[in-house]
Amino acid sequence: MKRLMLVLTSGVLMMALASTSSAQDMKQDMKKEMKDKMEMKKEGKGMASFSCAPSCGFKVQSPDDAEVKEMARMHAKKHHGKDLSDEEMKKMMKRSDDTMKGDGKKMEDEK
Repeated sequence: MKRLMLVLTSGVLMMALASTSSAQDMKQDMKKEMKDKMEMKKEGKGMASFSCAPSCGFKVQSPDDAEVKEMARMHAKKHHGKDLSDEEMKKMMKRSDDTMKGDGKKMEDEK
């Protein structure tokens, strides 16, 4: 009986330590994420975004312009059969730090 209690107590103690460690890891990850966001703000890097027509509802947002362009092009090709040029992409993208000249136009609704 004592042996069973010892095993159970050890198991509970191990689980408690593991969850504490996980919580500390999550806290460190959150701190790093916040630090990264602050660095981006200091460097003047905002978020690039792309929105499709309201009837479609597709939206993508990222601090990486290339990622937004890639996702938007894939969406336009797959769902609308359109190949977007660099100029069209530039007009349709928005950037939260206003470094892009695009006006955030959306793809026209399919008729």
